[in-house]
Amino acid sequence: MSWPVSPTSEPEHELAREPHLRTSQRRFLDGDQLTLADCNLLPKLNIVQIVCQHYRRFGIPKDLQAVWRYLNNAAETKEFKYTCPSSEEIVQAYRSVVRSPQ
Repeated sequence: MSWPVSPTSEPEHELAREPHLRTSQRRFLDGDQLTLADCNLLPKLNIVQIVCQHYRRFGIPKDLQAVWRYLNNAAETKEFKYTCPSSEEIVQAYRSVVRSPQ
């Protein structure tokens, strides 16, 4: 994992540099390596997906392709795989706070 010296290690975002790109080619928020920002956001996105899918049968929409690519890229890293609780643990942890649908 690398720690950025500045908010972004590149002087200009890739989409500004290459306007023909329709989506970022970065694997993570600040490039191709996990940063502290990713370590903060990715577990939350994972929890949202698992809890909403389990309790509401609605997860992160498939048409949010960049979000899914981001989550899938994270799932390929050993840092995410070895520190992320299992889906069953997440479901159990949120069981007491989930309200019944109105």
